[in-house]
Amino acid sequence: MAPAHVENVLDELDFIAQLCVIGTPDKLYGEEVTAVIVSTTPGANEDAQRKALLDYGRNHLAKFETPTRVIFLDDFPRNQTGKVLRPQLKQWIAEGKHEI
Repeated sequence: MAPAHVENVLDELDFIAQLCVIGTPDKLYGEEVTAVIVSTTPGANEDAQRKALLDYGRNHLAKFETPTRVIFLDDFPRNQTGKVLRPQLKQWIAEGKHEI
């Protein structure tokens, strides 16, 4: 999976303010494609947005690129220049910090 390609395709959805695609642990396959989203409407319509993203992914991406998990956050961990810290984001997800 090329995260940048998946992000470019999914970024077409109008409710996505920011997006980061990462691999997260999966017991069956080892890793699953996870879309982590900062929504333009934080906390509202998350179920509808999740469904729209998964449907859009299935229609516009190869099966192995399509997210199977969608997580909403208020913001991403970033370095001083604003770049998303993917390892720290993966750690947040693994520790369940996104559910707080």
